[in-house]
Amino acid sequence: MGGSLLFRHDRFLTRQASDWETIYGTYLYPLRAFDDDGQISLDYLIEIIYKVVVDDTEVMITRGGGLFIRPPQYLPDLYRDVPGPGSALRRGEAVAKFKERATDTFNKLVCELTLHGVVSEPASPALIGYGKLIEDRALIVSAEVGRETYFDRLTLTSIALQHKVANFPGWLNVHPQQILRDAAGLNCVNSVARLAPAASALVAGAYAAYSRRQLAEALIDAWIVIEQFLDQAWKEYVAGITLRKRQEKLQDPRTYSAAVRAEILHTVGKLSEPLYTSIEKARKHRNDLAHGARISLSNTRDAVNALHSVLERVCNRTVAHPAPWVP
Repeated sequence: MGGSLLFRHDRFLTRQASDWETIYGTYLYPLRAFDDDGQISLDYLIEIIYKVVVDDTEVMITRGGGLFIRPPQYLPDLYRDVPGPGSALRRGEAVAKFKERATDTFNKLVCELTLHGVVSEPASPALIGYGKLIEDRALIVSAEVGRETYFDRLTLTSIALQHKVANFPGWLNVHPQQILRDAAGLNCVNSVARLAPAASALVAGAYAAYSRRQLAEALIDAWIVIEQFLDQAWKEYVAGITLRKRQEKLQDPRTYSAAVRAEILHTVGKLSEPLYTSIEKARKHRNDLAHGARISLSNTRDAVNALHSVLERVCNRTVAHPAPWVP
């Protein structure tokens, strides 16, 4: 959006309330940038370069992978408002509820970016911080301290600015800005979200965990989404049956488990042979894990491959393939 390179970063450190607009945000993690020039500096990282509307909420995206939204007007401001007697708890509760909703918004965008090959850990309320918007620059300036505090995903960019770090080192992942334009339509995540409210976060979680080789977490996240897909496909199949008593019987999950549903859906032509086979492999590995089996990269690969096949079926297009970390 073309801000001045002479922008004064110390404006983010001032406590003059009139100097900024309050926003809340998180950073894609691992940290990354969207750039076509190959010249990544801190002057550029905090610049807003794209905006995406997710569920009627505008998400501002900075070049440095920051995701920001404006809070509702009724939300207490942690910097500007002076809490009265007994109001601190109410303020904290209001902010917590807002962060829960913001998490869902961010995770839809994180999921869509993941399926375009920009893998990031899902957002969570603990990973959303208070930020400032000044002109076309956005920066998280505050992280709430708990038993664990995740500075690397909240205030690392701010800390770098304060210490006058000239440039981020080469470990910053850089992607072309075209990915943001491709993801802006949210074409895939809207279909994923129809599976279940948590499906977007689970997809992002499965890809991110597999990338880090957190194998058990990746397998479980992948299987939950697969089972959500089976549940949706099963409901559509049952809805086409005219006999009401037959419908009611088929809706009993105690009799018609995921394994039985997959078998029937395959038999009636609702699941292709390759998709059915991959789902069965994932189901077996999930059951083995639940009953004490040792997790392996091979087993998790089968599960995330099944998830990938399911996602391409749900989205009706090619999506990025999950990949594990390799030393």
